Amino acid sequence: MANSARNIFIETSIQIERILGRRARKEQIQAVLESAKVSTSSYVWMEFRRTALQAMAYLLTIIRQMQQEGEADIFFSELMKRVASGTAIGYSQRVLQRVLLAYGYILETFPYSPVRATTLIDYLEFNIEYLIPARFFQRIDEFITNIDCDLVRPNISIGDYFQSRLSCNAAAAQCSLVDFLVCHQSELIVLEHVLTQANPDQINPGALAALRRVNLDVTKAKGERTCWALSDIIIALEASDDDLIYTTDNHFDIICAALGKRRFVELRVEKLKIH
Repeated sequence: MANSARNIFIETSIQIERILGRRARKEQIQAVLESAKVSTSSYVWMEFRRTALQAMAYLLTIIRQMQQEGEADIFFSELMKRVASGTAIGYSQRVLQRVLLAYGYILETFPYSPVRATTLIDYLEFNIEYLIPARFFQRIDEFITNIDCDLVRPNISIGDYFQSRLSCNAAAAQCSLVDFLVCHQSELIVLEHVLTQANPDQINPGALAALRRVNLDVTKAKGERTCWALSDIIIALEASDDDLIYTTDNHFDIICAALGKRRFVELRVEKLKIH
């Protein structure tokens, strides 16, 4: 199917699958993007850093610990046992899923173990610092930076769930989120009304609570407690009216309908349609 007339905005879930997903899935995404004008944003890049890259850094820290304990060769069975008992598991199921995706990414290059610890450490460091960021930006025609998120600046570490994690303090944040949302206040009010009236199964209750806080006082938007809860809304607002928002997150259905935006939806039978 030709995509020459399409503008596609890639959301975080697609970027994760595009880089860390199954081989067939990556090929499917590549086919969707073929000949399209593709955009994404610094906010999506922030989410990718605090999810996919932080999961990679988590595995890197575990391997370094194993090396420090005298394991010059890493057996993947032992690495998986460390993952199962590690600190990231206490965060959420989604964090665990991303760690497992990162683990699978390693296995694509090193299908057999043991592997020298130094080899795995060099591999992960190179991927986190250079290769995976390059793949994130590959095929991107437009990179939207209107939020100017602090967490994508060069001096900000991604964390590893052990000593630190990527986080945002409301009092310290220097981004442009408040100014951006001020420009979209009428849309946010409409969206709050739509989400309030919607079936609870269609919405993220955390997003609605955050939206209500922001509509009462837009300056409360900064900081991870509110900003990250509003992530789907922020991303939908970033996409232009001509963009098809490419995502696996079904919460975008009602958000896009309320904002007059469109999703690019893939059918399970591999046919594609536009909502």
